[in-house]
Amino acid sequence: FSKDTLTEDDFQSGIAEVQYFPEDENEVVIQSQYGMAKAKSKAMQSKLFSDLSFSNDYYDAVTYLYRKGTVQGYPDGTFQDTKTVSRIEALKFIYKGFDKSTTSNQSVSFKDAFSGQWYSDYVASASNEGIIQGYADGTLKPEQGVNRVEFLKMLTKALGVTVDPLVTDEPYNDVDVLSWYAPYAQFAKSKNLFPINGSNFEPGLAMNRGEVAEVIYRMIMLQENQAEKYSVLLKPGN
Repeated sequence: FSKDTLTEDDFQSGIAEVQYFPEDENEVVIQSQYGMAKAKSKAMQSKLFSDLSFSNDYYDAVTYLYRKGTVQGYPDGTFQDTKTVSRIEALKFIYKGFDKSTTSNQSVSFKDAFSGQWYSDYVASASNEGIIQGYADGTLKPEQGVNRVEFLKMLTKALGVTVDPLVTDEPYNDVDVLSWYAPYAQFAKSKNLFPINGSNFEPGLAMNRGEVAEVIYRMIMLQENQAEKYSVLLKPGN
């Protein structure tokens, strides 16, 4: 921090708070100086979450979404990137990731999702907007893990993205061109939304917190850079 970073107005009762976002895992030492007087902090380990290292595949996505206020960690300081995301949690990720507003005090019309819960506004808003649909028995199965194609359908509908329904070639070996989700898998591949190595998409695979963060991050990068396909060269604000 330079001497011009903090002003008198930044101090409350003699204390000023600053946020520092490190770019690597090197130890950080902060030195303060007033006139000739100097003071140094102890060496601090730079880590956003205790279980998320800089080498983690999802680090950039999680860091970006954390600073944006989309994701949070757990009280023990972990992020738990391998934890499965439920269908209802996926809605929250999408709404907060793309700054979509919800309407309060709407009724929830599913047998297993109720009004007055933390998720009620997300569910009601998403239902009214056509982002989600329940099952034939009137349930939503909110706690069920969201799989890749379910998440893609939610995401594209939430953003108003038109997905080409015509699929002539299998986008992946395990995606039949006649399956209902083939257009979504084709869209994901064309945009490079998923970090997939190989020729299988695994459409029914439940997504974890790291993967959900990664897909949302890639979609945001496409929007911010007005790009057709995600690349690691795309950066925020470019």
